[in-house]
Amino acid sequence: MKRTDILGAAVFLLAMAAMSFTPAFAGDGPVARYGRLFADGNRIVGEHSGGEAVQLKGPSFYWSHSNWGGRHFFITDAVDAMIDGWKAQVIRFPLGINENPDARDDGGYDTDPQGNWERLKFVTDHAISRGVYVVVDWHAHNAHTPENTARAIEFFTNDTLAGKWGNNPAVIFEIYNEPIGAAATWATQVKPYSEAVIGAIRAKGFDNLIIVGNPTWSSRPDIPADDPPVDSEGKPFENMAMSFHFYARAHQLNSNHWAVGKSYRQLILDVLDRNFPVFVSEWGTNDASDTIPYAFDQTDLWHHFLDSLKISSCAWSAAVVGNALDYWNGWSNPLNLGPGVLANWTNPDNMTPHGRYIYRWLTGDSTIVLESDDGWPAFAGLRSQIPLVSTGNWNVGVPNTTTTLDWGVTDDGILNMKFKLDRGTLTHEPYAGIGLVGDVSRCEWGIGYTYRGSKHTLRPEQSDVNGENGWDYHYNTKPTGAAEDWTTVRIPWEYFQQFGWGNPPVPQDVTKVTTLRWYVGFMEASSGDEGEIWVRDVWCLGDPDGEVVSVRPSANNRPAVSAGQSVRMSGRVLQVRLAHDGKIDIFDLKGARVRTIELRQGDHAIRMNDLPRGAYVVRASAGSWNRSVRMLLK
Repeated sequence: MKRTDILGAAVFLLAMAAMSFTPAFAGDGPVARYGRLFADGNRIVGEHSGGEAVQLKGPSFYWSHSNWGGRHFFITDAVDAMIDGWKAQVIRFPLGINENPDARDDGGYDTDPQGNWERLKFVTDHAISRGVYVVVDWHAHNAHTPENTARAIEFFTNDTLAGKWGNNPAVIFEIYNEPIGAAATWATQVKPYSEAVIGAIRAKGFDNLIIVGNPTWSSRPDIPADDPPVDSEGKPFENMAMSFHFYARAHQLNSNHWAVGKSYRQLILDVLDRNFPVFVSEWGTNDASDTIPYAFDQTDLWHHFLDSLKISSCAWSAAVVGNALDYWNGWSNPLNLGPGVLANWTNPDNMTPHGRYIYRWLTGDSTIVLESDDGWPAFAGLRSQIPLVSTGNWNVGVPNTTTTLDWGVTDDGILNMKFKLDRGTLTHEPYAGIGLVGDVSRCEWGIGYTYRGSKHTLRPEQSDVNGENGWDYHYNTKPTGAAEDWTTVRIPWEYFQQFGWGNPPVPQDVTKVTTLRWYVGFMEASSGDEGEIWVRDVWCLGDPDGEVVSVRPSANNRPAVSAGQSVRMSGRVLQVRLAHDGKIDIFDLKGARVRTIELRQGDHAIRMNDLPRGAYVVRASAGSWNRSVRMLLK
């Protein structure tokens, strides 16, 4: 199809012709509504859009690598949640290519083609069947090497691989995620790669819209717009859009690109002035790092701009891998909450701040969440102290001889740890840690402690995590940042997740925890980093023989009720907080009692998966306090 002069009757004729080979799609989905997409001048239009520009919004998944946690989200539950709950019109699925397989094999497509292809094919076929657009993303930083060029051509043209979607109206090909840095030059590396891959795709008769990557992590779409990929006759290929990626803290709309004296806004406008469309196939709310802070105000500016120009975009990333740009928190990972429950994927309480921004951007729904005053979960119940009584109870974890650690326990039971980190031979070095050997089997709710000093990570290390996955202990997935003053944290057991997910994952069992270990630098620090932490008042939360404590949430400045007692639904999980022993009674709408559950004082999360779908009334009571809520199980 041509990019220009396709209007009126021509659009109608093309649409009618396409109907003979266009598969059936979900009747009210975006593919059924707009049809095949193509570049018309500097806009992306659809065969059914009447010449109007089509703007699509949706998520990007994480790298598909066999050894990385993002692979677990390549499932129908996640795809359905993005469509039904997050209102995605387009989903980007990155087929991960190892960044440097000579140094380390991370299980990318180049070293595990079957595993990665099966994951990509599975979710792509499912998303197509649901009637949304799909970006099949060749997610590489060094795609232009000769071996990767040949591999990409085979992938996009082979009828048993991505070639099976070559003329599918739902599928967009992104042929190069991010040419790495400025070293990936357009004229001698990225352009020849693009011409070879696009030429091979077009030679097969495939007319998909193609997204073209560009230098400096796809932040220079003006470069290919000035010097576009051309066919054997020297003419620019048809049906191309230039990729653009932004991370709002690092790439502010009105600030200048570091490599050129123009703002990012102007770079986009330059591409449009050269009569090519732009597709923002990846973006985020921070600086593309694994850490906060976010820049939501700058992100808002970007989307006002993109909306004004009808530019489509996909937001990074629908996964839980320990990154600030994950959609969900590790402690409320929807994969750990049970399959088939849409609310587990759409409850703002389960999301990171970044995830809440994306959810609100896609749905327009409120994402207000309730937290305690210090940002850690509220706790009402019994606790008992785990004393730091002796240096004999501590053991050291230091991965190499050049990392140094000086530690001790004071007479009044305060742990002090000084460290200086250095790079070792393992993937996640440098790090160091000190562990307390003790029995936490009576800690029903979780662990609490008070600290000050450097950021760190707590790991409860189980005796049954060994062998092949001996490194893969559960760890606290909520960031514990640096603190100048003494700061108390309360960590429920569900916050502790396995980073690598295990193979298979090892169930959490507090009776098998032998060591609580505080780590510094775990997956975050750099060689040469040094600091100090103090830890005191380590508590077992939920010990039935402990003393009574109650920490009430601020509830967004609303008055706390009855010592913080509450009952509410989150998907199919009934969350109850009691200041005294009590119970819940569940009734159907005719008033018949369905169930009674006796509860001890404290916080409880009770899954209702065994109840039939329908409406119920839940009455919680403890002492003189009682509260009723309506419960709808979908």
